[in-house]
Amino acid sequence: MNSTVLNLTLKKENKSDFLKVYWNSVKFENDGISISRYLEKNENSIRKKYITFIHDLGEYKLIRGTNIINHFQFKSGYNVWWMSLLVEKNLVKSRDISDCLKLFAFEELVKEYKPVQIKMITSNYKLLKTLKLFCKNGGIEFNSNYQIHKSNSLKNKIPKIIQGFIYILKSFFVNWSLRLVKKKWNSGKNQIFIFSNLINFDQKYTNNSNVSSTYLGTLPLLFQQKKLKMNFLNNFFATPKFPNRPNAISQINKINSNSDKHGQKHQFLYSFLDFTIFFKVLFQFIKIQIFSTLLLGVFNAFSPKGSNLNFWYLLKNDWGNSTKGTVLSENLILIALIDKVIKKLDQQILGLYLHENSGCERAFIQAWKKYQKAPLIGIQHATIRYWDLRYFEDLRVFTKKSNIPRPDKLAVNGPIAKGILMNYGYCESELVETEALRYLNNYNKTVFKTKQIDTKIKILLCGDIDFESTSAMLRCVEKALTELKMLSIDQIEITYKSHPINNLDLSKFKIPNLKVTNKSIKQIINSYDLMIAPDSTSAAVEAYQLGLKVILFLYLERVNFSPLKGVKNVSFISTSDELKKLLSSKHILDKKKYLKTFFWSDQNLKRWKTTLMQLGLK
Repeated sequence: MNSTVLNLTLKKENKSDFLKVYWNSVKFENDGISISRYLEKNENSIRKKYITFIHDLGEYKLIRGTNIINHFQFKSGYNVWWMSLLVEKNLVKSRDISDCLKLFAFEELVKEYKPVQIKMITSNYKLLKTLKLFCKNGGIEFNSNYQIHKSNSLKNKIPKIIQGFIYILKSFFVNWSLRLVKKKWNSGKNQIFIFSNLINFDQKYTNNSNVSSTYLGTLPLLFQQKKLKMNFLNNFFATPKFPNRPNAISQINKINSNSDKHGQKHQFLYSFLDFTIFFKVLFQFIKIQIFSTLLLGVFNAFSPKGSNLNFWYLLKNDWGNSTKGTVLSENLILIALIDKVIKKLDQQILGLYLHENSGCERAFIQAWKKYQKAPLIGIQHATIRYWDLRYFEDLRVFTKKSNIPRPDKLAVNGPIAKGILMNYGYCESELVETEALRYLNNYNKTVFKTKQIDTKIKILLCGDIDFESTSAMLRCVEKALTELKMLSIDQIEITYKSHPINNLDLSKFKIPNLKVTNKSIKQIINSYDLMIAPDSTSAAVEAYQLGLKVILFLYLERVNFSPLKGVKNVSFISTSDELKKLLSSKHILDKKKYLKTFFWSDQNLKRWKTTLMQLGLK
């Protein structure tokens, strides 16, 4: 973790005073101010500031009078700006966004305390350069003690344009074998198109009639009952169920060979690669590099209006990747592939996709609007976190005509999610209430557990997609359990469940008697008393809904990213001492008195049926 402390020299009535500001800590509030705590107390205004900044960044006028958004507009109708990391605002992919948010909070502190000098101790060079410029713009004396943190990453030394070119070659080489999938869609009327990820499909082919997805639950069965055919376009990710491309090709071909029984045809997006796509992507990539000369002087675009801040040093990498490097290359490939698929597709009666506002989704939305007439619904398949900025746009998007790719309807899966979006500014007319497909089988009844403290505590460690926060959580658990032995608390059974696409090397963590499971959360969760997980995981909601004690590890490099933020009976820790104190408490497994209802979970899918009827799909 980067350690950053700022000492503010204050001048009050001819006397000097000092104030310490801690950047990545919440422990020392008696000694100073935690910027993380201040940010949480002023979260609404600061979140709005950042979202406004990103909107204004796109509107920034470049040379010749065009703005950044229009600079990336293609004649074919696609726009890679909407697919950039900057617009996506993913705090897991783009870690420096958390520092941008903290800087907005810090600027408010500076306005309140009016320091004459700021001294900074840090190992974060990008943050140091940003604050040095901030002080220069504000007329504040700045001194620093930079604790050198060397990066051995060769990738950081390679120009973005070279990285982007290598990515194109590698992507085609690695995925070329996926062309072996037999490319044939369902034909005729009454077809539904589903854009998904092949990471949570259950392999139940014994009777060749049930191909189910964890993300979609029983919705495909409902379509099957209505005699609606389904065309799935899947992104491929290596998982324990689909460990490599040859295995995935075999499984997909097996599914498709029995499509007359389950009504599903599955394809991989990268199965549609060909040399035409390759040269098309390469030409577009080179063309953008040539026109990138118009982006000179974009440094000033990263200054929020009315602020002395400039986020260039923090967001420069995201900008480079999105406009010259690997993200641009990936997005160009996605546009070419998705355009090829949707252009040749028969007219569908409905489009569905898993909604996270990623670049891939926005390429799909643009293609769908270009070639298909049927409505498009984004499925909110997990939880919506307060700080998951992917789900929030500047309110001007809702009040003026905007060409940002958006679905016709957004299917929200519970009262919590709907309330968050409505309070933010979403129009109720574009939200449809639907059951939480991913969680239906988990909540037939709520399970409360009570145990005597002298019995063995069964703990489930749950990893997340984010490598860094999961590793930090495991290090925290490792230290806490090692010290707990001195307190005679050794009757603990502990099991680790990884995220499907984040398999850490557990040998690096010395957690005693650690077991590993690859079973799904819904299969194992009732066997445990307590879950410990990074704050960002949605699996914590499943544990909470089933009455388990939930302890979430706050990864202080970013804001509180938990879907359970602000929920009673959930414990948040950031140190091994805090975890040790909780585990040794006599009340660790006390019964909960109150549970929030996160999801709509009618097994009969009444809300989904109503939505389909409103769309004319009886």
